[in-house]
Amino acid sequence: MKPPEHPTYTLTAQLSQDVQKGEPNTVLTARMDNDGKLEAFFIRRLAPNIMMRITSMFLNSNVEYGMLAADIDIESTNLVDCRQEFDYWI
Repeated sequence: MKPPEHPTYTLTAQLSQDVQKGEPNTVLTARMDNDGKLEAFFIRRLAPNIMMRITSMFLNSNVEYGMLAADIDIESTNLVDCRQEFDYWI
């Protein structure tokens, strides 16, 4: 495999806040390289068992080729409790 014509540089930054019991409730992470690729992740704990994750990505410097995704993770052993928590946040 041939090495790239120019070196690749990557800038990464991370912000954490609302740290409780050793875990942050809010995390923002971003990474960008010299080809224009950008990845950003926003993670927020909404409740002890509910976490929201938003991901944004641009594969190159053309902003028309972007992607945005949102996930909500709910951890519960009881489906009824899970439904009540979900109804509360919607």
